[in-house]
Amino acid sequence: MAQLSNLPNAVRGVIEKDGAIRNDLARGLINIRALSRLIQRRVREETGEEISLDAIISTVRRYPVKESRTSYQNIGRLLRKITMRNKIADVAMLNDPDTASALGAIASKIDYSRGETFRIVAGVESIRVIIDEKNLDKLG
Repeated sequence: MAQLSNLPNAVRGVIEKDGAIRNDLARGLINIRALSRLIQRRVREETGEEISLDAIISTVRRYPVKESRTSYQNIGRLLRKITMRNKIADVAMLNDPDTASALGAIASKIDYSRGETFRIVAGVESIRVIIDEKNLDKLG
């Protein structure tokens, strides 16, 4: 079996793209072996490389759950209103000091070259975030 040179990034990408996986992993509700098989399948589909299941399991166990959970949790508690139109969400949230850093972390994960939408409009009391539907779970 070939080893993917960027295995930690591949694992992080799958976990961070799916809010349910991220939250359930933080709560200890995920079967790590089943999650690793899912990651193995996705990497095989995307790159064509076959990766050892044991290597993926080891990488998933080293995933920094608390660090990831904290940044996403801060935004979720600040949400005030979500409006969807044409698969684009308009999210209103309180303007809080933690919000800017959490939104910055999300902005780095948006792939603008694939046409993904992420815009921030900051006001005195609130922040409006315009984001496409497939990335909406990154706010939660």
